Amino acid sequence: FIAEDSLKNIWIGTDRGLATYNRETDDFTTVTFEKQRINPQSFVTMHDRILFGESGRLFSFDYKSEKLSMLEATDNPIKNEMINNLALWRSGESEYTGKVIITCKWTGMWLFDLQDQTLKKISSINESNISSSYIDSSDRIWVAPYGQGLKCYSKEGKLIHQFSTSNSGLSNNVVLRMIEKNNQLWIATDGGGLSVLDLNNFSFRVIEHRPGDPYSIPVNSIVSLYNDDEDYMWAGSIRNGLIGIKEIYIKTYKEVPLNTPYGLSDKTVTSLFEDPSGIIWIGTDGGGINRFDSTNKTFKHYPSTYGNKIISLSQYSNNELVCSVFSKGLFLFDKRNGSFRKLEIWNATESNRIFNSGYSVNIALLDKENLLLLADTPYFYNYKSKKVEILPSVNQEVGIWYPQKFHFNEKQTHLIAGNSIIEIDNRKKTIRTLISLPDSIRNIEAFCKDDENYFWIGTSNNGLFQINATTKKIKKIQTQLFSGVTSLISDSNGRIWVGTHNSLFAYLPSENKFVAFGESDGVFANEYVNKSTLLTRSGDLFIGGVNGLVQIKNTIPFNDFPEPVISLMSVELDGAICNIEEGENTLSIPWNYSTLSLNVIAQEKDPMRKKIFRYEIIGESHELISSQSNSLTLHTLPSGKYRIMASCLGRDGNWSAPVEVLNLHVKGPWWKSGWFTALYLLFFVT
Repeated sequence: FIAEDSLKNIWIGTDRGLATYNRETDDFTTVTFEKQRINPQSFVTMHDRILFGESGRLFSFDYKSEKLSMLEATDNPIKNEMINNLALWRSGESEYTGKVIITCKWTGMWLFDLQDQTLKKISSINESNISSSYIDSSDRIWVAPYGQGLKCYSKEGKLIHQFSTSNSGLSNNVVLRMIEKNNQLWIATDGGGLSVLDLNNFSFRVIEHRPGDPYSIPVNSIVSLYNDDEDYMWAGSIRNGLIGIKEIYIKTYKEVPLNTPYGLSDKTVTSLFEDPSGIIWIGTDGGGINRFDSTNKTFKHYPSTYGNKIISLSQYSNNELVCSVFSKGLFLFDKRNGSFRKLEIWNATESNRIFNSGYSVNIALLDKENLLLLADTPYFYNYKSKKVEILPSVNQEVGIWYPQKFHFNEKQTHLIAGNSIIEIDNRKKTIRTLISLPDSIRNIEAFCKDDENYFWIGTSNNGLFQINATTKKIKKIQTQLFSGVTSLISDSNGRIWVGTHNSLFAYLPSENKFVAFGESDGVFANEYVNKSTLLTRSGDLFIGGVNGLVQIKNTIPFNDFPEPVISLMSVELDGAICNIEEGENTLSIPWNYSTLSLNVIAQEKDPMRKKIFRYEIIGESHELISSQSNSLTLHTLPSGKYRIMASCLGRDGNWSAPVEVLNLHVKGPWWKSGWFTALYLLFFVT
């Protein structure tokens, strides 16, 4: 085990004994009692001490005296048995009664009184071969006899619940550790991953390894659990190291082998569509059509469509989708059996002219009978009459050629054509120029419209623009986070999601701020595709890119992100750790040093977020260094005094306030010192 007490001492329990970690010297000190090593297997922290459980005895480290003492009952029936678990015994709402519950594997559970050092068997809980025990916030006692699942006793010792794989959702009967978090009991098992028990309704959910699923845990044998101060859960596995577990609201689905249910048949997403039953249909760049079920988070691939580049998808009938396939034309896809057949709406010559132009033909279902096709000009295809009509233009100057940036709703279609925003009236089947864009908006890459009647335009090198559809007023959104935009979509809460060549951001118009998302949020490096966006009826977002499909839950929280708290961790001079008093951060070094390295830490709510640091060296000269490393190495600073400042890039794209992490004095050589100069002058005068 690893434990931190109230004095911030780090205790490490191993098979070879107990040790403490020394931050100043970066090494360990073996803990002894009466010159003998102790070998505890359990601990519990208290307000005035930390207790360790060994073979039939307790060791107490007192915070006030900072001394270790032994506690052992005079009449000790568990003298030769290891104490596997310690827990504080509470009375009602009070935190502590002066008694500790001891759990031994074979002799069961005992109550130890710290005041008179007496030991009493809890006879009402008659269990043996106990692999784990736990007392929850409601004072229920949870006991896991090895291989028998989980039993729950009241404080009075009455059996009130019993769970196993045969009568509940418990994933494995071998329970190795338990911990409570947010009124849920997290249960580590040997082979079944993690079972999470809701203490309100006593239902289970399972977190387990699933081959091919990148969002499952890597192994199913978990031996320890720890919930840190930032509410992150950490799991220690038997053979696969430490696992950090964080609840995320964004997932990135990537390419997987064909017919694997946890990802795409091709890594690039070219189109998205939600059918009336809530199934998400995905067009890929050569991998055909994929089906995604949001309920069970699984994919289905259709080999009959493999090899086709699906440009656009829409509804054709209750059982069929209509698909625009690059350079091949329109096809009908049967959702029931996966069959794929050509839909001929033009003669061969006309179809070849339209679909073999080298451009993508996009489609959208406007109502139950009419399909809009955006090709060399907009077309309407009527399902019922099987007729195609060219859309008449209200403004003769409007020219549309295979538009790729567009936004559909029931009444209108808006699209980018040249340097204009074009509006199509879907019901009247008319077209007009709505807004002519100024010369400052060029190289348009992405386009969307929100519910507040604003257009949003993303450019390849000039950032993001907002346009009021009523007043035609244009506003540039200022940010240093990006200059090029490749994808835009508005969610049901008015936030604008901005995809770039490598990153994903959310813009909050009401607060005029951006939030950046990274790997710790479930977002990986991706170049987002301008028309592969979808807002589902549930409010979830899907954003496609060159390297996968991103799903964003509508419940994603946008809490305040306080500035990271930056502090100095350690300083090394020529490879040796410098002893710096906490809070002082002052150091003097000789002029002829070789290497000075300092390490900082930025503490924030998300410890898994990759951070970018900026260091300022203020002294004889001023230097600014940006780095993804929390370590700064200085080789040749001239003699003088320096202040080394550090700041961290926040999730909103702003740098935190610089913090002085080290006040450094590089001493001059002895022959340049004042005493040597005075001595030299005295000698010269003499």
